[in-house]
Amino acid sequence: MEEREVVTAKEAGKMLSVSPTTISRMVRAKELEGFKLNPGRRNSPLRIYLDSVQAILDSRQNLE
Repeated sequence: MEEREVVTAKEAGKMLSVSPTTISRMVRAKELEGFKLNPGRRNSPLRIYLDSVQAILDSRQNLE
């Protein structure tokens, strides 16, 4: 099974031109696929799947 590449919330935010807080909201709303490094901890760092970020970038490009 191939592992999917991940980026931090900050990196994903830069790619999508939004804040890391917005990235967190997008993950909670299931607009982006991601996960917490330590699911039991409240402020655990997020990792976002790069292909999920790319899908949003692609859909934005198709709108232009």
